[in-house]
Amino acid sequence: MNILVFIKQVPHVESSFEISSNGSTIEFSSQTAYAINSYDEYALEEALILSEKISHTIITVVTIGRQDAETALRRALAMGAHFAYHYVTENESIFSSAQKAKILSQFAKNHPFDLIITGTMSMDSAHAAIGPMIAAHLSIPWATHIIALDVNPIAKEIRATREIDVSTRQSITLPLPALISVQSGINRPRYPTLSHTLRAKKQEIYKIALNEHPHQHSQCRFLLPPRTKETFLLRGSREENARALYEYLRARSFL
Repeated sequence: MNILVFIKQVPHVESSFEISSNGSTIEFSSQTAYAINSYDEYALEEALILSEKISHTIITVVTIGRQDAETALRRALAMGAHFAYHYVTENESIFSSAQKAKILSQFAKNHPFDLIITGTMSMDSAHAAIGPMIAAHLSIPWATHIIALDVNPIAKEIRATREIDVSTRQSITLPLPALISVQSGINRPRYPTLSHTLRAKKQEIYKIALNEHPHQHSQCRFLLPPRTKETFLLRGSREENARALYEYLRARSFL
């Protein structure tokens, strides 16, 4: 069985950022810490669990990102993935979700697969769109927000449970090949062992250059939300703060 897992390297959730002067990109400092998108770790772990149940399963991880996204691929290999491919770009944010989906679907067309697993969404953009768009390009069945999965390689089908909302679940059956996007909590991602980490450092990562022509660039613009509230900060002793608050409220006819 061949499983493709599409992953993304994202900045730490508490990282500070700035919007470029023309509003076209989000820029992080050189000190920003990056890691595999947490939803994608669940996707990879689910592929690893399936490989332990189904013999001769091959797991291939793919990412689109800067040179340093190799770190995420190394960790995926250390966790147990067999092959890693890296679409290299120095400005990953110029590609929209639709453009990334087209790139990744083209990869899938050129490599054999029975199942594609993605995270439900990325922690930075939270579009939750790439998985279904990839499936549309490939004309294969798909399902999102999967919280339980069972694969029958003989019948060539998967049985899955979807999370609809807090109290509602949906059981579905999909023929293979198919694509699923997994939800958090479907499993507990493993921590790579030292031996696997050392082995991953020596494994080859297949790099593919992206042709970044202007017509490929995303047309979206980033803007900070308008300031709608003003913060009134009190500094001083308790008595001084009480007096300042009283004057503030009285001046605005709240008292």
